[in-house]
Amino acid sequence: MPIRDILPEQLKSLVRPWYYSVRRYWLYHKPKPIHVIHNYWQKPDTVNDPHTYLRGQPRSAFLVGLLKKYVPVNGSILELGCNVGRNLNQLYQAGYRDLEAIEINPEAVQILKRSFPDMAEVASIHVGLIEDNIRSVGYKDCIFTMAVLVHIHPSSDWIFAEISKHAKTLIVIEGEKGASWRHFARNYQKIFENLGMCQVEEIDCAQVPELASDGLEHYVARVFQTSPHGLLK
Repeated sequence: MPIRDILPEQLKSLVRPWYYSVRRYWLYHKPKPIHVIHNYWQKPDTVNDPHTYLRGQPRSAFLVGLLKKYVPVNGSILELGCNVGRNLNQLYQAGYRDLEAIEINPEAVQILKRSFPDMAEVASIHVGLIEDNIRSVGYKDCIFTMAVLVHIHPSSDWIFAEISKHAKTLIVIEGEKGASWRHFARNYQKIFENLGMCQVEEIDCAQVPELASDGLEHYVARVFQTSPHGLLK
């Protein structure tokens, strides 16, 4: 019988924060090899079948609303980990055309092209690793991620500095507490402010009904800029 089943509930509540803190530390500092993480996302199991990412319109609508506050419609945008292109397509529908993305899964990109052909015609999609592509993308008005940086292997933490060099505005919607063999918890405010960016907005996704009901209740949305000018004028 697992120990958790015999512990009294009061003791569980005391032990739980310590347990998850130790677990996050261990998984971050003793991760699986990086190729295991890459191989999984290149050919994920049914839990992360790319077809399932065609759903999630509330997430994408929230992202577009947030991005529109900071990026003009003629702005250049790069998504890290676009999967099947749901976010990019909603940006396309909102009038954005200078769209670019990096995606590790070739099958997801094929689904993107079939599902959103008009967007696919104008967007530039790089199939491959973020690690292999981030240095070669140009400077962008906005780089954004949604539930992607959480999967970056600890040995690739160097990409955060590259992201900060390439973005005028950075939007990250990421889980910062959960941990597993392919989820690595980080405080993105600390990371990007240490790299010289300024956080201009923070949103607890649990307080946004359309996100809390769409699986992002444990996520945080953060907006950073290279200078603290705030909202788009």
